[in-house]
Amino acid sequence: MKLLSRITLLSVATVFLPDSAGQAEDAVAITLKAPEGWSGETLKLPPGFARDMKLKGIEEIRFAPGMFKPDTETFFSYAFVFWLPGDKPIEADTIHSEIMTYYRGLATAVSKGEIKTDGFKLKLEPVEKQESEWVGTLEWVEPFRTKEAQTLRFEITQRQLSEPDARLLSIAVSPQQDLKHAVWKDLRGILKSASFARTKAKN
Repeated sequence: MKLLSRITLLSVATVFLPDSAGQAEDAVAITLKAPEGWSGETLKLPPGFARDMKLKGIEEIRFAPGMFKPDTETFFSYAFVFWLPGDKPIEADTIHSEIMTYYRGLATAVSKGEIKTDGFKLKLEPVEKQESEWVGTLEWVEPFRTKEAQTLRFEITQRQLSEPDARLLSIAVSPQQDLKHAVWKDLRGILKSASFARTKAKN
């Protein structure tokens, strides 16, 4: 994929950050830079399709142009971040269970219960010498277009943000098995560009 130009997508969402008086909530502005032709979406966590998730915050997503086009090399390729207020590290077991809940909920909601999720298998492994990075695969059934078995690859990074105070999970997803493929370069670049700013909510 040739990078022709870049766009900046800015989202502002209200999160659970009460002020010192406990009366108002701040908002956080999330910026992710993506290649031309990519699209975006903002969701509150937990999302409507996965209410059983324990994590609370914001999900910001960037979809590749071929996200919903099975005949393209970037089918079901996207990058997303979980912005999670607070400074408590997210344990690997929690990351595993939350991602499973997320994708099981997504498949169930999109297929209206037709896809059985009991057989989904997620494997995550820590990156050698990196305490807060994981790689893995998810064996599931793609619910949007093909309704067929699919193996997704994951790259996950966790880091602490200082202002506003939060944890960030950065996740790159694609069924593209060639990690040197251009889509992986784009996904990593999008996640690397993530920036955040707190803005006071209007009373």
